[in-house]
Amino acid sequence: ADSAAVDDAVLADNGDDVTGAAPLPLAANEKVAVALVFDTSSAMDDSGGLVAAKEAAERWLSGRSAAERSNQMVAVYTASDVANRVQDFTSDTARILAAIDRVAPPSEEAANEKTALWSAMKQAGDGLDAKSGYQANIVVMTGSGDNVGGSRSAANGAVVNSGASIFAVELTGSNYEGGSLDGIVEENGGLVLTTGFGPGSVPAKKPVPPPKPVPAVSPLGKAAAAKAGGPGKGQAVGKAPV
Repeated sequence: ADSAAVDDAVLADNGDDVTGAAPLPLAANEKVAVALVFDTSSAMDDSGGLVAAKEAAERWLSGRSAAERSNQMVAVYTASDVANRVQDFTSDTARILAAIDRVAPPSEEAANEKTALWSAMKQAGDGLDAKSGYQANIVVMTGSGDNVGGSRSAANGAVVNSGASIFAVELTGSNYEGGSLDGIVEENGGLVLTTGFGPGSVPAKKPVPPPKPVPAVSPLGKAAAAKAGGPGKGQAVGKAPV
């Protein structure tokens, strides 16, 4: 993972640098819920981005302490021509890893060009809203914006209701440059990382104005953030999760 790119992330408010001291990591016994959203379109698959995203998430999951595993719940969602919940929230690492292993492009060629991003994020937000007492995080790994006519407003509403922060890792290229997803990050708090096509590309800085005061950093590791993922309900914008 490229931890330097994560450490160099910049906080900005209306163009002004407001970068402060690094937030403290969460305690291992902090109750945290993380929704992983994988774009399985050809933009991610053909570039190697989907494989990189899955590998980064698997490294984070496998590297957690026993206390973190028992206090963290993870769900897995995919966005192709439709949104799909592959695995509901669970603290069972084996089940989460098995779900990530099942994440793959759709079998139908026409569906490979589709990304039901808003629907997947709405499902993730609704799932997190039901997890009272957990710090909520949504990690979105995508190479395409929503192109199936989903409702951005419904997706953002679900995120707001859950109190989640959004961590977006955007595989830019072709005609995708973030846009509406970045706006949801700005409105709810979180971090945007961008990278060119391919798992070996170096993430670029992308400042996101912090919309609200936030405490600690959520758990998804720098490896996940820098390479293909990264999570915190009410946490710092511009600093990847530790």
